[in-house]
Amino acid sequence: MPLTQTLKLLNKYKDLASTYKYTMYCLEFDVPLEEALKRNKERDNYKYVPERVIERTYETIKKIMKKITKCFKENRIN
Repeated sequence: MPLTQTLKLLNKYKDLASTYKYTMYCLEFDVPLEEALKRNKERDNYKYVPERVIERTYETIKKIMKKITKCFKENRIN
């Protein structure tokens, strides 16, 4: 998701939070990729996720969180 879309989405949620008197927080759950892969191997067969899916998802989330965190730090959320 491009940064402009990320900002628009965050601002939309900020407006909703303001309307309903909620506070927004940015929480980053940092589970190392190695730990996620280890936990996946310990799952029952029917819950197992292919490693390439976990790796791809991990990289996607990392990129998105980097953008969101940057937006909060730079106070770019209107």
